[in-house]
Amino acid sequence: MLKFSPKFDLTFKIFFAVILASTIFGSGVSVEQGTLFQGVIANAQDDTPPPPAETDAEETEDIEEATTEPQPNFVALEAFVAFIANDLNTFWERSFRVFGAPYLAPMSVELYTEPIETPCGPAELNNAFYCPVTHSIFYDGNFLNVKGTSIGDFAVAVVIAHEFGHAVQALLGLLGGFTIQLELQADCMAGAFTKYAKSFGLLTEIDLGEAFDLLALIGDPEGIPFFVPGAHGTAEQRNEAYMAGFTEGVSRCFSII
Repeated sequence: MLKFSPKFDLTFKIFFAVILASTIFGSGVSVEQGTLFQGVIANAQDDTPPPPAETDAEETEDIEEATTEPQPNFVALEAFVAFIANDLNTFWERSFRVFGAPYLAPMSVELYTEPIETPCGPAELNNAFYCPVTHSIFYDGNFLNVKGTSIGDFAVAVVIAHEFGHAVQALLGLLGGFTIQLELQADCMAGAFTKYAKSFGLLTEIDLGEAFDLLALIGDPEGIPFFVPGAHGTAEQRNEAYMAGFTEGVSRCFSII
């Protein structure tokens, strides 16, 4: 099972040693919804992309003054997120090739630890989100650290995969309509990515359990109307959407909208 912590397993010490975060994300390209291509949904197929290519890496860390309280290990978190983002880009690039369309990787995947202003408005704490204005993803490092330590490392991977799902929706011109549909479709896309990762023997049943635990924890309370802005779906709905992508692949996710 994958583990992120200040002390990595030997396997992922090797992986992280060859990750170069600066090469993961695409060059500056603006995203215009609905202009990339037509007929993608009709031609979508399930596919299993090849393993991601490894790249050389070099990590640097600013030395901060010691404090009396232990600080979150954001270096480990950022390395893990970079590793997952690299796999996600490989997965979606290959999937878009099947669709017959170009894939544009997110411009950046940025960590924040306090409320900040972004081109899409304030970045709230305990959150992760996709910003279509700059085709970028933002995540609260403390939020993901808590989920990674309390649930497991693959919970972090599912959060990032979910936000990549929103980036894919922007490329396909799917943003719009009821929030709950977009959120459940992004959950489905996270499940499709999980299917891809599992095909290379990278996951165990424990990792899948971590995904289910995460979605159960962040699901909406029962009784929230589907039309309420910001609705994401109940725990049951979110796990069902995730499993649809995991069992049937990315093509299944286009039937959610």
